[in-house]
Amino acid sequence: VLSVTMSYVLHRIAPPPGNIECSNFDESSTKGAYRRDSSISPAGGGMLAKPFFSQAMREAVALGLTEEDPIKDINNEYTARCLLVLAHELGMDSKYDVKKIQ
Repeated sequence: VLSVTMSYVLHRIAPPPGNIECSNFDESSTKGAYRRDSSISPAGGGMLAKPFFSQAMREAVALGLTEEDPIKDINNEYTARCLLVLAHELGMDSKYDVKKIQ
């Protein structure tokens, strides 16, 4: 389980194979309702160039995808806390704490 920030960053620095083909298929199958927005990157270079990790993190911050403290996203503390809430809702919280989930 990854945070939105880490999902974005990992997708930016190592996009999955066939990513462009999938976007083209989505655009054609939805008759243009879905369009890959190549201007989404705050860096202005579009989504095609693979940035370094630090640049992808700056983009995530600029897009508002991070917690106030991005370190919480990088070390998955936020994700661990979400899983802890889920465990609590399922009645399993007595066995887990944030450190154990991380």
